[in-house]
Amino acid sequence: MTQRTFLPNRTHVPGTNGSTGQPRRIPHQRRPTVDPALVHRPVAHDVLPTAWRQVADSRFQVDVRWPEEPRLFRPDDGLHSPLIIAETMRQSAILLTHTAFGVPLDHRFVLQDLRYTVGRDFLPVNGATNDVAVEVACSAVRGGRRPTGMHCRVTLRRGTAWAEGEGELGITSPAAYRRIRGERATAELPHQPRPMAPGTVRCATAEQVLLAPPAAENRWQLRVDPHHPDLTNDHFPGILLMEACRQAACAATASEAFHPLVFSVRFLRYAEFSTPCWVEARPQQGSSDVLVTCHQDGEPVFLAHMATEEDPAGR
Repeated sequence: MTQRTFLPNRTHVPGTNGSTGQPRRIPHQRRPTVDPALVHRPVAHDVLPTAWRQVADSRFQVDVRWPEEPRLFRPDDGLHSPLIIAETMRQSAILLTHTAFGVPLDHRFVLQDLRYTVGRDFLPVNGATNDVAVEVACSAVRGGRRPTGMHCRVTLRRGTAWAEGEGELGITSPAAYRRIRGERATAELPHQPRPMAPGTVRCATAEQVLLAPPAAENRWQLRVDPHHPDLTNDHFPGILLMEACRQAACAATASEAFHPLVFSVRFLRYAEFSTPCWVEARPQQGSSDVLVTCHQDGEPVFLAHMATEEDPAGR
């Protein structure tokens, strides 16, 4: 099959057909990244895929290169943050949904659930290639001519090491999104509480911290710096909430470096800007497992499970 990558067109939305707004396919040319619009990233530095190709019906390979100095997921203790696995999965799925399945660029995506399992041998920063091959099997949820959702099973290979995961996205047209969100679609971030000490959650700067000082034991208010690179929606995005989970687990376990090698999360509703979101972490006795939940106005926002030990069963 032909390998594809994408180039911006100055006369219309990058990566689309100018008359229809549909993603267009462009013959293979070697480029450092795909167009940021195709993975819903505003900055090219944060784009991970470099190319993709179809290998069978609903099966694809996405070529990915991890940045040496990522902005979004800080390496720690000589390892990439395991959450770069989740971001790799997210960008690969969104790229294929636009390019292979024809979903317009103005549609909204909602991360519904995601899980991954990875070994420490997949994550070294030094002495390992930053090129990652991502094998993706997609199952589209149809709602007429275009998908209204996508389920993806993913295997990632980096040298001889591998990781695996799966996730599901909901896809919403602009009109449907406006109906669902109403006035919240124009919500702005209110004044945020101060962050907890960066070292407590293994962050380099206060701007990276997503939790306020604890309100009770292992309970924090979600907070975000107004200039955080993930803050591009009218609500707290799923990938940011996953990093908040890691920070909560790190603080709750007083871990020098909490690397979630096993992660599963289910999102139950939007995390809104308007009222406080409360994150709670519960370390499990006798294991490295940590359960993390988030509630807003008394309603659950997400349920997550993490562990720092590899799980061959792939929970």
